[in-house]
Amino acid sequence: MKLFKIQTLWQALFVLLAVMGLASCDDAIYDYEGDCSVTYRVRFSYDLNMRWADEFAKQVKSVRLYAFDSSGKLVWSGTETGEALSRPGYAMELPLPAGRYDLVAWCGGEGSFDIASGGTVNTLDDLLVRMNRQTGDVGTYSDKDLSPLFHGMLRQVELPDVYGTVMDVATVPLMKNTNRIHVELRHKDGRPLDPDLFVFGITDANGKMNYDNSLMSDETVCYRPWQNARPDEEDLSRFYASMTTGRLMADSDMRLTVKDAVTGKVVIDLPLIEYLVMAKEQYTQPMSDQEYLNREDEYYLTFYIEGGEDPDPDPDPDPDPDPDPDPDPDPDPDPDPDPDPDPDPDPDPDPDPDPDPDPDPDPDPDYNWYINAGIFINSWHIVLQNTDL
Repeated sequence: MKLFKIQTLWQALFVLLAVMGLASCDDAIYDYEGDCSVTYRVRFSYDLNMRWADEFAKQVKSVRLYAFDSSGKLVWSGTETGEALSRPGYAMELPLPAGRYDLVAWCGGEGSFDIASGGTVNTLDDLLVRMNRQTGDVGTYSDKDLSPLFHGMLRQVELPDVYGTVMDVATVPLMKNTNRIHVELRHKDGRPLDPDLFVFGITDANGKMNYDNSLMSDETVCYRPWQNARPDEEDLSRFYASMTTGRLMADSDMRLTVKDAVTGKVVIDLPLIEYLVMAKEQYTQPMSDQEYLNREDEYYLTFYIEGGEDPDPDPDPDPDPDPDPDPDPDPDPDPDPDPDPDPDPDPDPDPDPDPDPDPDPDPDPDYNWYINAGIFINSWHIVLQNTDL
């Protein structure tokens, strides 16, 4: 009986110690287990692309992650750059207590975008991103190859109250905001095209984003080429201009214009978004226009054009086909040094001048540029009627 009481006492003591150990796990350290506190981690993915594959390790070069509590107050932020992001299974640790948090990630964009206008982030509403731009005689513009910018956000991410483990609590899906747009001009007849004879521009008011990546009110920015190049240096009949823009929205009024640098005449002026989403039809996966714009990040537009004859092909007209180098072709063999004046002088050597002289003839009508054979967008042929734009 005494032995039974001793065993019962030891069992009760063991249960009590176990309960106390669980209650104070955060403060207890065991030689064979180590610290039993939990480590929360967050992963990232970038599969919202036209490859339908996670390209986070390939494309994202820096990560800035912000955690906000239920009142929208910033409680933690962290940054990671460099080689660590390209390693398989990369995850960022969240040194936060258990609870629910809103997570916002802005990745990349260095040198091209400012977060909170370079100020301090204290709340969600501070987490605005603005594209850098220049101002000149032609207005507000950007002629830079913008650094790729990515955004991701998760609401109410739960960090559970557990201990003694490493826990991946969430994966933040990223979306790429920046887009490269290459506009190629080809002469239909194979004649040389001079890149300096054309002025390219893409206009939109899409240079300012809220914390949730929605576009905010902004001034109109003209995206200008950061590169003019020829795909084939031996083929002078074609060249392309490359521009990098901010986020594309299906309901925006973004426009592409190409003008003649000499005459100022508009060669191309079209609603760009309306044309870009036409290329969506070549894919079998069903998606909305906005999803397509979110996934695609590089566009190739090819315009076949004709016209462009020199408006003044002969700036130095040919001389008189029947010149008269000798004003007196039949001189008097015995000239009189003081001849009598002409009894009937003709003060007007041209008695019947052109009643409507035109020293500056009208330019050749063929000087106007035309789109011919339609447009190719990402290899998708869009047929248009021949149009003098």
